[in-house]
Amino acid sequence: MISWLRKLTQQPEVAQPFSGVKAIQAHLDYRSQLEDYVFGKSTEALKLPKNCCHGECMLGKWLHSEGGKHCKDIGLLDSLSMSCEEFHEAAAQAVLLADMGETEQAIAALQDGQKYADASEKFQEHLATLHISYMQPNNIFA
Repeated sequence: MISWLRKLTQQPEVAQPFSGVKAIQAHLDYRSQLEDYVFGKSTEALKLPKNCCHGECMLGKWLHSEGGKHCKDIGLLDSLSMSCEEFHEAAAQAVLLADMGETEQAIAALQDGQKYADASEKFQEHLATLHISYMQPNNIFA
């Protein structure tokens, strides 16, 4: 009886709009925390994704929500996933180097032209593309 009443009072899941601006800002905030850690400005341990953040980050949560389930552009989703994974692999490598006391190598891994910076840039571009597509009247969503 209680479970039946709970079901009656629960609100249906409402599709949340995608915000590329918020997703990019969350990514930049994470980058800032990671870079502060590698540069020794912060000793706060970072939460690195176990494999990839498919369900933990803002984008992952949105993609697994009602709103994200309607995205039709599989190529864009694959590109987002690949650039996200590449970024987190490079970020994990930099943190590992810093944890091992290899500060110079860790800092070098964060520089422009390295996998970390390139993957971050690609990820932000793909987030912006998804944001623009989502905002257009004839977007990639059903």
